[in-house]
Amino acid sequence: MDNNTNSTDTTNTSTSTPPTYKVVLGCLTFFLILPFVLIPFNHFPLGSIGAVLVGAFLMVVTTVISQTEVYTVIGDENNLKTIVLLWGMMVISSYFERERLIDQLLNKLFPNRLAFHWWLIRLSIIDSISVALFTNDVSCVILTPLILNKWIDQKREKRELNTLLLALATQANIGKLNRIDYYDVW
Repeated sequence: MDNNTNSTDTTNTSTSTPPTYKVVLGCLTFFLILPFVLIPFNHFPLGSIGAVLVGAFLMVVTTVISQTEVYTVIGDENNLKTIVLLWGMMVISSYFERERLIDQLLNKLFPNRLAFHWWLIRLSIIDSISVALFTNDVSCVILTPLILNKWIDQKREKRELNTLLLALATQANIGKLNRIDYYDVW
């Protein structure tokens, strides 16, 4: 009699464990990037989103995950282009905010005691121009904190805030009709 007829195969080939070096490199990358995500560093201009993308880049470079797995997770190639574009705009936004380059311009465009309807008109024009140059998401990411800080600094009335933020979002969606689609450029 054959003794192998009653034995059961306990190995499962679909869930294989990764090699030890991948686990170690993945953990090292995670713990290297974690402080940049949790603690804001003044001299690290990329922010937490940049830290996460650097961590993902390190995971691919150290072959913890393969490029094909990345494309499988991301899906379409245009999604990767969008991620890179938004990340680049966020880096530019954090640089502008850190260097206070836009504050001087905002002081001239939104002086103290400016009537609210002029706030809306000027914000709409600025938002339309920025959306035509970038994307509506990037425009909102850049302009919202800047406008909110300016609104708080001027101690404006709270009832104006909802209208101001709705105008920012609405104008960004309307203004995107004026821009060249960035997929055509790439």
